Amino acid sequence: MTRIRSKMTAIVCVALTAPTIAAAGAAEKDVSSANFFIPYCRLGSKEALASTTDAFFQGQCFGMVRAIRAAAEAMRTQQALCTDIPGNVTLQQLVNAVVRYGEAHPDQTQQGFEAFTFRAIRDAWPCSK
Repeated sequence: MTRIRSKMTAIVCVALTAPTIAAAGAAEKDVSSANFFIPYCRLGSKEALASTTDAFFQGQCFGMVRAIRAAAEAMRTQQALCTDIPGNVTLQQLVNAVVRYGEAHPDQTQQGFEAFTFRAIRDAWPCSK
């Protein structure tokens, strides 16, 4: 029983530290740019699970896009910041819009991913007011 518990503890420790190690390895790159994140946003679920680094950064992509959506919905009353995202738009559709925007505007992909994502969402679903 102790032997199994030790193995399980080791597995859990590796699983918990792998994203940190992956992030440290990526520290040489500008991990805050859209240029960095868009390749991870393109990954399908199975592709992302091929490595802890891919899974970690794909998860960050989806998490940031989800957060930007929430912020965009909260800012609907601000005309300059307004977006009109239909309620039935999925997180995958939002991520796809970010990827398409990156393909259409490669000159902007060196900018911060969060602001880039907001512009992409606003471009895809402009305010209807």
